[in-house]
Amino acid sequence: MDEALPWQFEEAMVRPERADDLRALIQMLFQRRSLPHLTGWAKTWQVKELVRDLTAASAAYAAACTGDRPAPFPFALAHLRIRQGRLEPIADAVAVEDPGLLARILSEFLKPGAEVQFGTGAAAQRWTVTGDGEVAPVPVSPASTHASENDA
Repeated sequence: MDEALPWQFEEAMVRPERADDLRALIQMLFQRRSLPHLTGWAKTWQVKELVRDLTAASAAYAAACTGDRPAPFPFALAHLRIRQGRLEPIADAVAVEDPGLLARILSEFLKPGAEVQFGTGAAAQRWTVTGDGEVAPVPVSPASTHASENDA
């Protein structure tokens, strides 16, 4: 299992025309969150089904898949909600195998200018949404990450 990373969002406004699609993606991943714990045939067919559904829902996910090998599953999306047009985490930290891929997937649903960050301090990774399916890395200084760290 991947290490749980703290995450945060800034200006994470969902594009209104993609809100229903994002809700459906969040729900789909929430319903399949037990997939890593399955074995045998049940896991085999559910992996194939999930890959099919994810590639249909996200061009970024489809592009990350290579041949017969799927990209890491973005189960962290199951820990998000949309409230008043804004994307919010419902968990303080999530297990993420590929934070960059998750940021690219989110960029398909968020308005440009949204920022997503995984981790804190020198190991933090941060991206800003620049367009549909496009993100740019943002340098993170240890002093500018998560305000609650400085309050301790």
